[in-house]
Amino acid sequence: MKIFETTKLKELAFPYFAIMFFTLFSFAGYSQGRPMEKGGQLKKCLVPVIVGDYTHVYVPQGDVFSGPDTKDLKAGKYYPLWQPNDHCFVKGHDKHWHAFGITHPASEPGQSRHQGEFASFHAVSAGKTFESSFRQNSWLDKPKVLPPTQRPGESSANHAPTIVKQGKHFRMIYGPIPFRMAVSKDLYDWKPTGSIHINEKSGRDPSLMFWKNTYYLVFCAGNVVKASTSGDLVNWTEPVEIYKGEVATYQCESPSLIRNGGKFYLFWCLWDTANKNGNGYDERSFVYCSDDPLDFHGKPLVTELDTHAPEIFQGEDKQWYISSAQYPNRGINVAKLEWK
Repeated sequence: MKIFETTKLKELAFPYFAIMFFTLFSFAGYSQGRPMEKGGQLKKCLVPVIVGDYTHVYVPQGDVFSGPDTKDLKAGKYYPLWQPNDHCFVKGHDKHWHAFGITHPASEPGQSRHQGEFASFHAVSAGKTFESSFRQNSWLDKPKVLPPTQRPGESSANHAPTIVKQGKHFRMIYGPIPFRMAVSKDLYDWKPTGSIHINEKSGRDPSLMFWKNTYYLVFCAGNVVKASTSGDLVNWTEPVEIYKGEVATYQCESPSLIRNGGKFYLFWCLWDTANKNGNGYDERSFVYCSDDPLDFHGKPLVTELDTHAPEIFQGEDKQWYISSAQYPNRGINVAKLEWK
């Protein structure tokens, strides 16, 4: 998810264009007519458009699996192929960009697709601006962070980190529920600080947006996206449902809230449980527009994007970017994004 420095958040203005609707295309050889969801009209919504091809910025390197053992993975064994999933970007005090996210050894045919998601990958850009780091294979692997041995008393799972800079420290929230937090001064050494208190029994893929002195934490639960807010990252409001899909098999993954041009945009990635032919990494993401960050019910679907577990963020020059895990290449891919 995104990184916002709380003292430097700025809003941008963009020109007006009409809402665009589209025809949904199939992916990975899978085709099914998508029932159109209801959506009211909303004026002045912008349409995010991927510009050009994806750049394959990060390729995971082989590594030793830290454990604990799973059905098919053994602690201490070297695995040559690793694959990431939900991730986030943040610029460090060292002026380099850092990426963190779910990772695990690539599954063999017939194996569970998400075994061993116990530590976050950590990759660092070669350049000191995002534009200079927008290059093929330019992000380098660093030691993985927060394996179970560094998180005593927690569950083994370490999913979908989202990071915010608060003063001189970086704070990471990761899932699944109970969502937990870790703090770091340099993005290399992380100290777990325990669970955050959100009254929710199940949920995953947390993502932070900061707006008007308030943190918005969105997460998914089945075909629902929920949100909780906080002014200090300690005390959180009762979660509320902000979106519910009308197609029962369309499970929401990797939600993100973005503010742009005076509107709020909810991005979420599809996991279609009716698709029996996919690889568990759907590259279909949907974007909805609303005046209210806590209400996307019945709001217009403005576009579909070819991306999996997308992160939407800006570089130093205010250029927008969108990322994609495992699509179109193994690892992390990034493309430029324009709003029209």
